[in-house]
Amino acid sequence: MCNGSSWLLWKHHTSSREVAEIAAKARPRLLILYHRANPGGVGRPNPEQVLLEEVRQLYGGKVVIGHDLDVF
Repeated sequence: MCNGSSWLLWKHHTSSREVAEIAAKARPRLLILYHRANPGGVGRPNPEQVLLEEVRQLYGGKVVIGHDLDVF
């Protein structure tokens, strides 16, 4: 794990719970969720926001959704 590195980019196909648990162990300063297989609340008005809320329930660090060409 990265243990406190500047950021952790996670693009594997895991649940929001799994990625939150991994991030809690790795403790990045910024968790970037990218290439989401399960975009959170499928069929809901803002599935990315739902995904962020799910991850934030279990992970207290800074987390964002990454898109192509984003700069952090």
